[in-house]
Amino acid sequence: MTGCTSKVRDNGPGFGSRNGSGSGLGISNTRARLLEMYGPGHPVRLDEHTRSGRGALATIEIPYSDHARDYR
Repeated sequence: MTGCTSKVRDNGPGFGSRNGSGSGLGISNTRARLLEMYGPGHPVRLDEHTRSGRGALATIEIPYSDHARDYR
Protein backbone atom coordinates (compact mmCIF):
# COMPACT_ATOMS: atom_id res chain seq x y z
CA MET A 1 0.00 0.00 0.00
CA THR A 2 1.32 3.41 -0.88
CA GLY A 3 0.25 6.83 0.29
CA CYS A 4 -1.07 9.91 -1.43
CA THR A 5 0.07 13.16 0.16
CA SER A 6 -2.17 16.18 -0.23
CA LYS A 7 -1.24 19.72 0.73
CA VAL A 8 -3.47 22.76 0.95
CA ARG A 9 -2.07 26.28 1.41
CA ASP A 10 -3.68 29.61 1.92
CA ASN A 11 -2.36 33.15 2.15
CA GLY A 12 -4.45 34.32 5.09
CA PRO A 13 -3.22 35.54 8.47
CA GLY A 14 -2.08 32.09 9.64
CA PHE A 15 -2.67 30.60 13.07
CA GLY A 16 -1.32 33.51 15.10
CA SER A 17 -4.44 35.64 14.79
CA ARG A 18 -6.87 32.91 15.88
CA ASN A 19 -6.86 29.64 17.68
CA GLY A 20 -3.05 29.42 17.64
CA SER A 21 -2.68 25.67 17.11
CA GLY A 22 -5.37 24.78 14.60
CA SER A 23 -7.27 22.96 17.33
CA GLY A 24 -10.77 24.12 16.42
CA LEU A 25 -13.80 21.87 16.11
CA GLY A 26 -13.49 21.29 12.33
CA ILE A 27 -9.82 20.25 12.53
CA SER A 28 -10.51 18.16 15.62
CA ASN A 29 -13.33 16.29 13.85
CA THR A 30 -11.22 15.81 10.71
CA ARG A 31 -8.32 14.41 12.73
CA ALA A 32 -10.64 12.02 14.59
CA ARG A 33 -12.20 10.75 11.35
CA LEU A 34 -8.85 10.21 9.65
CA LEU A 35 -7.51 8.44 12.75
CA GLU A 36 -10.53 6.13 12.76
CA MET A 37 -10.25 5.38 9.03
CA TYR A 38 -6.49 5.13 8.53
CA GLY A 39 -4.84 4.77 11.95
CA PRO A 40 -2.19 6.86 13.69
CA GLY A 41 0.31 6.63 10.81
CA HIS A 42 -1.60 9.20 8.73
CA PRO A 43 -1.98 12.39 10.78
CA VAL A 44 -3.06 15.85 9.70
CA ARG A 45 -0.18 18.34 9.97
CA LEU A 46 -0.79 22.07 10.25
CA ASP A 47 2.11 24.47 9.79
CA GLU A 48 2.60 28.17 9.30
CA HIS A 49 3.47 28.91 5.69
CA THR A 50 6.81 30.38 6.65
CA ARG A 51 8.15 30.96 3.15
CA SER A 52 5.76 33.86 2.56
CA GLY A 53 5.35 34.81 6.21
CA ARG A 54 1.57 34.50 5.86
CA GLY A 55 -0.96 31.73 5.67
CA ALA A 56 -1.06 28.12 6.70
CA LEU A 57 -0.23 24.73 5.21
CA ALA A 58 -2.30 21.62 5.92
CA THR A 59 -0.80 18.25 4.93
CA ILE A 60 -2.43 14.83 5.07
CA GLU A 61 -1.24 11.48 3.80
CA ILE A 62 -3.93 8.97 2.91
CA PRO A 63 -3.05 5.34 2.21
CA TYR A 64 -3.77 4.15 -1.31
CA SER A 65 -4.15 0.65 -2.67
CA ASP A 66 -5.07 -0.18 -6.25
CA HIS A 67 -7.44 -3.07 -5.60
CA ALA A 68 -8.35 -3.31 -9.27
CA ARG A 69 -4.71 -4.11 -10.10
CA ASP A 70 -5.34 -7.78 -9.23
CA TYR A 71 -8.06 -8.04 -11.88
CA ARG A 72 -6.23 -6.56 -14.85
